[in-house]
Formats: sequence, C-alpha cells, structure tokens
Amino acid sequence: DASVAEEEEEERAEGGVGGATEAAVAPRAMKSVGKILAEAIARSKSSSLTKLDLSGNAIGDVGCGAIATALGTALPKLRVLFLSGCCSTSVLPSIAGGISANASVVICDLFDEATETSVASPGSVQLALCQNRWPSNLLWEQLLQLFPPAVATAAREAFDSLEGGNAEHAPLIALVGRLLTPDDMAAHYALPPQSQLPFGGYVQWLADTFSNGWNEAEGEKSIFARLMRAIARKSPLRLGESSDLQLRRRAVALLREARRYSIKPQAMPREPEDASTHAIKAKEALLAMEQELAVLGAEPEDFAAKQAVQSFLAASAEGGIDGVEPLHGQISSDLVMRTYEDILETAYRVEMQGLLRVQRKDLSTDIVSSAHDKERCMYDDWDYFLEEKKPKASAEWLSCLRWLREVDAHVLASAEMNESGVEVRRRLEACFEREFEAGVVRAVLTKT
Repeated sequence: DASVAEEEEEERAEGGVGGATEAAVAPRAMKSVGKILAEAIARSKSSSLTKLDLSGNAIGDVGCGAIATALGTALPKLRVLFLSGCCSTSVLPSIAGGISANASVVICDLFDEATETSVASPGSVQLALCQNRWPSNLLWEQLLQLFPPAVATAAREAFDSLEGGNAEHAPLIALVGRLLTPDDMAAHYALPPQSQLPFGGYVQWLADTFSNGWNEAEGEKSIFARLMRAIARKSPLRLGESSDLQLRRRAVALLREARRYSIKPQAMPREPEDASTHAIKAKEALLAMEQELAVLGAEPEDFAAKQAVQSFLAASAEGGIDGVEPLHGQISSDLVMRTYEDILETAYRVEMQGLLRVQRKDLSTDIVSSAHDKERCMYDDWDYFLEEKKPKASAEWLSCLRWLREVDAHVLASAEMNESGVEVRRRLEACFEREFEAGVVRAVLTKT
C-alpha cells in the first residue's frame, strides 16, 4: 500500500535534536506509536502529570507532531516534556506551537544544535517555553525546583566556583571563557569585562539549552556533565586550544541573548484578592478628579487648569511611578501623561493621527490604513484642529472622565522584587475602559 509506505517514511526520525550528534539517525519508527501516545495524551484532560519523558523513543516526526497537537487540550499541569532523540529539527515549530497552546510546559529538552538564529526567534521551542514561564511565575531561579536534585546541586556548586562571583552574580567572562577560545570571542563578540551573569539568568540558560543533558543514562558523556567539567577547569581556554562544539553553541546562545539572561523579568501582573475593593477606590479617585476639574468651570484659566491637572499626573506622583510600563497590555507606555500638555500632544494627537488621519500633506502615499472617510478627512489637519477648535486640555479630560464614570475598573497588581527575591514594592493599576462607535476610551490610574 503506497499510502502506508509513505506514512512509514514520514515517521522515520532523524538525529541532531536534543543533544544527539548531528550524524546520528534514530531507529526506524514503529508504525502508529506516536499516534497511540497522542490519543492517550488527548484523553488526559484532567491529569495531574507534571513530567513526561519520552526521550530516546522511535516516535518520529509525525508522531511528535500528533503529540504536540494533543498537548493543546490535555495535560494541564505538565511542566517538563522530554522528547530528545524522537524527531528531526523540522518538527520543532509544531512542538513549539503545542507547548504554547498547552501553556503549562516550562522545560523541554529540544534544542536545535545547528541553529545560527536567535534562541528566542519566532517558532522556537525556547520562546514558547519563555512565554509559558511568565504567567506561571516560573522565572529564573524558580526553574531550579524542576531540575533533578543532583543536577540542581551540581549547577549551584559550579556557579559558586566561578572566580570573582558570589551567590547572586558571577563575571560572564568567567563562564564563557571556559567555553569559547579568546580568538573566537574577539572575532565575534564584544564582551565588556564588567558584564555580570545573575544566578537566575544562568539557571534559565541551563533550562533552555542543557535539559537534554540531564539523562543519567548518559553519565559523564552528557552535555551537562561536560559543562560541569569545563567550569571546573582551573583556567579559561587559551589561544589555539580546541573547544567543545556543543558547548560553544550554547555559549554563543548565552551571549546572543544577553538581555534575556542578564535582566530579571518581573512577575506577571495578576488580579489581587482585594481587586473589588481597589476598583471601588479607583472609581472614587476618578470621581474626585472629575469634581476638581468641574469646579473650574467651562472656561478655566490656564494656570488654574494646569495646577489642578498636574497633581494627577505621573510626574507628580509619590512613589516614583513615572517611567514604568503599564500593567495592562492594551495601554502603551508612549501614552503615559507626565505634563499638562501631554493630554493633547500625547493622548489626543498620537491616537488621532494614528487612527484617523490617513495622509500627510507632504506625502503622496498613505501612511496609515484606515476605514475613516477620506473625503471628509483627507489630510493630517492637527493644526486646523488646534487653531479652529481651540481645545483645552482640562475640558477634554473632564469629558473623558465623565464618559468613564459609567464603567467599573479592572485592577491588576504587580509585586516588584529585589535581587534576593524580597518584595520591595507593590504596584496597583486600575484600568477604566468604555467602547464607543468611534473607538475606545481608556484611562489608567496607578498606585504604589
């Protein structure tokens, strides 16, 4: 049967993924093994399984693809997925999609050894894992709890042994100098000598690129064991010395993704337990702003209006909330208002020119696609709006506040931690949002 032969050919696995050598070829896949596993996984919609190790099995690309699809609706508590030696690199984007759909998997042992692109490039398994780690609050050193105990202990001891470091940081050169030769680093990477690698970034790097080396059956030959021996060297690699190719690729990934491994991400904002209480307080604050502006009258003096409004803005707030990223993703940091003039120049101008104006007078081509009536509003007529309508920032804001008093706020909280993991500040953000035919009016109030 030609169709069966074709399917068997598709299910033949290739080596090169998850730590296997590039020339290795996995055994011929048993027909439908992957499909049987996928069907079993698909039925496990309420399973409490946290680790699934299928590494080294002849599942093949088709089988791994079926498993990836099944993950989207099953195994809701799965944290660790091992599939090294089961498939070729061509199926990695499908597995990344399954991991993203599952949303709970945060460690997977598939790392494309031969890739020269970013570890966190679109379609990569590592990017899918990172996107799952943030909402799960399994970031940086928190991932260590999912490592095998012996691996976690060895990783900690190796980091502590790096010269010039401490329990929290180590010089990046102390690590990569044992994985890359000086001429290799000089030829490809500009590494400031003071660059530091936080312990949490080191843990994330191990989770991203070494989880395929945790298999105890490989023993001293595993890529993780070779890393531990490299770190234990008394001195860095010298000119002319040869480096371990697999370790070199992982060192390159560490340098290429320096920001991901050197800057600790904040925990994902969540609704606090007392969200309803804070929503009520936010509504009271919004009404108080409305009342304070209303008493100024329809035509307030510029000085009085500025004085009243300025006390509400980020630049005047206690606690230093100016310059932070909004917790609600639908609000751009570009729209944060810091001065009285920002009400028109930032909130109004950016929004109106971006969404309504379709063409600039000095350009012959459209700069924004819009369903707006081009006959009625053909040009970027911001100057006309200012000159003819003479808008007052305080009056425009008062109108927005009156529109928004009809809706309730959605509250998010973010706990900001110091390097030791101790909460140093809690930020609350209340978002008011009301839809109109012409668009959406939003306002965000922040409190620390």
